[in-house]
Amino acid sequence: MLKLYYHPLSPYSRKALIALFEKGLDFEPANTNLFDPAVRSNYKERVNPLCKIPFLEHDSHVVPESSIIIEYLDDNFPTETQLIPDGENQPRQARFYDRLGDLYLIERSSTLFFEGMKPVKDEAKIAATLEQARVAMGLFNKELEGREYLVAGRFSMADIAPAVGAMGLSHQGIDLGDYPNVAAWIGRIAERPSVQRAIGEMMQALAAMAGGSGEELSEG
Repeated sequence: MLKLYYHPLSPYSRKALIALFEKGLDFEPANTNLFDPAVRSNYKERVNPLCKIPFLEHDSHVVPESSIIIEYLDDNFPTETQLIPDGENQPRQARFYDRLGDLYLIERSSTLFFEGMKPVKDEAKIAATLEQARVAMGLFNKELEGREYLVAGRFSMADIAPAVGAMGLSHQGIDLGDYPNVAAWIGRIAERPSVQRAIGEMMQALAAMAGGSGEELSEG
């Protein structure tokens, strides 16, 4: 049995959720609110000493880190939907875009999200992060010229992290109108049931969240 420790507000958790939904796998969802000190302490002691989410358990195996979770699911649960393309050089390309999405889109989006929650905002940090995000969005806009998806002409691991990050940035000061190829690509991805389910969970969590916190979710 698969069990996923995650939180809907964590973009890295959304990566894992999208992969599970895409592959149509049954799993036990363990919504883990690391904002709660008691939950955080228990999780760190009993589940993952690094206190990061998402975190996957499968029988006797434990799998940390969103990208590794996606690879584990593809390796161990072959379905009609394989998220890592198998053509020449394509697995490497998919991992490359996944890494770019994590480092340059999701991380920027997370920084802006948590800065926005603080009562006193670091405006210089926000401005610098937005500039870095615009550079990264320009890179992806160029990469998507003439492409429906980033690798192999179909939705894959290559698209998940960049799309999660770009969608987040579109609500945090980045105008998708400046990046038409990215906007069209996100439009296609947003129609996928897996993405709609993950976003639906995120919206419910946002609606339920009272107040704000400057303490970040530990994730990867």
